Amino acid sequence: MPNQRFSKLDTKKQEAIYKIALMEFAKHGYNGASLTRIMKEVQMSKGSLYYYFENKEDLFLSLYQRERAKGLMHFKELFEKNKKKDEFWEMFGRILRKQFQWASKTPEVIAMRRCMAELSYATLEVETVRAIKADSIKYFQLFIESGQERNAIRRDIPLELLAYLMDQFRELILSYYQTFRNQSGNRALNKMQVITVDLFKRLFQP
Repeated sequence: MPNQRFSKLDTKKQEAIYKIALMEFAKHGYNGASLTRIMKEVQMSKGSLYYYFENKEDLFLSLYQRERAKGLMHFKELFEKNKKKDEFWEMFGRILRKQFQWASKTPEVIAMRRCMAELSYATLEVETVRAIKADSIKYFQLFIESGQERNAIRRDIPLELLAYLMDQFRELILSYYQTFRNQSGNRALNKMQVITVDLFKRLFQP
C-alpha cells in the first residue's frame, strides 16, 4: 500500500497516477504493465514511483483496493435505496442490473479483476489481499442477514462462507458480463441478467 508520502502528494497528481496506472494494467495485464510507461505518462521519473510505492505489486494492490472500494460503495448505495422495497430477490435483481450498467461504463475496472486472476496468491502479500477483501465480506454478511430475516437466504451454511461465495460469484459475473456485453445485443444481455439472478437464487435460497 502507498506510504504516507503519497497521501501528501498533490491530489491531482495522485489521481493522474491512479488513472494512468489503471489504463496501463487494463490494457497490458499485470505482467505486461510497465512502470516506465506509467511514470512517463505522468511525467515523473521512474525512481519517484519507489518514493511512494514499494514496487509494481504495491501500486497494483493499492489501485485494486481503490477500484474495488468504488464498486462496493456503488453496491452499498443501491442496497440502502432498495432494501425496504419489494421482495428480497426482486430487490437483488434491481441492484444487479444497476451493477451491470455500472460495469459497462467502467471496463477498466473489470480488466483489473482479470489482472488479479493472473496473479498467484503465492506471489502476493496474502495479508494485504485479505485486508482488501475484508470490508466487502463484512458488508455482504449484513446483506445476507437481511435476506435471512426475510427467509430468502439459507441458514445451513456459515454466514462468513456465504458472504465470501456471494462476493466472489458477483465478481465473476461482472467480469463475464463485460465480455458477454461486447459480443451480444441488449436482448441477450437482459436474458443473461435474468439467468444470473436465477443462479444466485439456486445457490443461496433455502
